[in-house]
Amino acid sequence: MSSTTFTDKRTVMEAAWAQDVNDATYLKKNVSGVGRIDVYSRGILADGTDQTAAMVSLLGTLGTAGWRGVLYISYGTKFTMTTVYAAVPTGIVLVDESSVNIGHSSGGVQKVRIVFSGDTASDDFNDILASKHHPARTYMNLGGGTTSGTGRFATEQFAIGLNYENDLLTTLVRQHKKDESSNRWMISERVHTPYSVAIKNPQEWAAGTAYSLGDYVASDSGKIYLATTGGTSGSSAPTGTGTGITDGSCVWDYKFPAINIDSTFSERWEDGDVEFYGVGSLTSDLTVGMTMGARRAYFNIALATGLQIGGMQSYPRSAVTGATPTLGGSYGYVTNASSTTMTNLSLPASQTSGVVDLMFGDANTTLQHGTNFFLKGATNANPPAGGFLVLEKFSGHSSAWFERSRSF
Repeated sequence: MSSTTFTDKRTVMEAAWAQDVNDATYLKKNVSGVGRIDVYSRGILADGTDQTAAMVSLLGTLGTAGWRGVLYISYGTKFTMTTVYAAVPTGIVLVDESSVNIGHSSGGVQKVRIVFSGDTASDDFNDILASKHHPARTYMNLGGGTTSGTGRFATEQFAIGLNYENDLLTTLVRQHKKDESSNRWMISERVHTPYSVAIKNPQEWAAGTAYSLGDYVASDSGKIYLATTGGTSGSSAPTGTGTGITDGSCVWDYKFPAINIDSTFSERWEDGDVEFYGVGSLTSDLTVGMTMGARRAYFNIALATGLQIGGMQSYPRSAVTGATPTLGGSYGYVTNASSTTMTNLSLPASQTSGVVDLMFGDANTTLQHGTNFFLKGATNANPPAGGFLVLEKFSGHSSAWFERSRSF
């Protein structure tokens, strides 16, 4: 865009506002459909006074005029974020650098830049880095890291709104830092607010308020309580870490010490030494698992008994039927409607070795000893209903199945 074009458009825009900032018809007629407005130039000043009403009025005027563009909010402009953001019309993007309207950690001062779109769900805000070669996003710390957390160099946060303290309701924090216990780099993922709590976004407890079963509130220095009985709160907030706390006609259970609960998974490395580990304070048993088709492998950390490898597992059994069936997994359930002689079992595609645990649903199947099955006693096997038979095939030894054990 040439400087002349820019000057002309700005002149028209200024004229429109000078004519009458509230005259939406004139504004739409004389101002280009898109552009950039700084709220400071419209009399909304960063002077410490609450500018919420003025911001909402400006947004209403722009929306009525059908204006589309970027509304820039300079540092120190004071307003209520939830009220102003809710008033943003479709097609207007806020670039909010006010920084003073969002909560800060104790003793901390944040410089915040928020890009907010009031568009509908089908037209969400999308931040794109584009290049013909290699787009990259870099977080560069020039100050040597923070003094807290043994040198946090950069942080990426995920949030779903503002909490009762008007701070970010964070769900996941990813940080690059120095390991607390060694000279290693670390990337940690800190899980913050549990989903059940975050989705309700608990506010501070209030007296004489109707609460429903399943509501959460914050009380007693930020502790989180769950309503196990709905009703109307009394005059004293729930306190302590107990359950069945009576409050008016409500009953509360203590759930968490704060809205943000750290449970961290980290990767740390130095000189080719890579280590994965997790830290945190468990309030319930933890199960970590990986599912691969019909098979599942996992370990369990129980508060009472500690680490359990395997634990109580679930074994999905695939159907096995006919004279030469193909296995669907390591566990099979054999049924045949009439007397059937099974002469072979085929492994799943691309698999040449394996162990199969067969459970028999009836007594109609006979496994034929010889070419493909080598069975106990060198004789055919006719398992009863409810019987178990374990077979193994190892391609490095033979193409046949060898019996390992049976229950009958």
